[in-house]
Amino acid sequence: MTPLQILATSLAYAIMADDDAATEEKAKMVGLLGKHLADGEISGRGLKDLSATAFSHARRENMAIFLETHSPSLSRGQKLCILINLFDMIMADGHLKLGEAEVLASFRTAFGFSKSEMRPIQKVLQMKNDTAMFFEPNHPANSPQFKLDLSPE
Repeated sequence: MTPLQILATSLAYAIMADDDAATEEKAKMVGLLGKHLADGEISGRGLKDLSATAFSHARRENMAIFLETHSPSLSRGQKLCILINLFDMIMADGHLKLGEAEVLASFRTAFGFSKSEMRPIQKVLQMKNDTAMFFEPNHPANSPQFKLDLSPE
């Protein structure tokens, strides 16, 4: 499997985690992989095949086996990129469900990152995806005292 195929399959595991493939999550996946179509790095057919193969693989292979098999072939940067994109995609609908949290934890552990390393990244992505503040005047982020705490703990 190529690193791009591993990324696509990782996203498929996350999308399928809660048995509710949210439109926002699928759109994030298409957007992320689709930029390679726009850049001429992959054809339209190649993108469709990549997505179909990713979901097929995620349905067939246990996630733990997938991680054990493919983690060693990724660089640390590729692993971090996958983790960041997993979290961003999962949070696209504004909610982190139990199955999704379990997928994130499995990938984080398999890729060798600590919770404290990921916490600042997750806080930024939660803030990015929390558009409720534009509809709720009393949202905590609308307080004059609001500060984004990026401490690792």
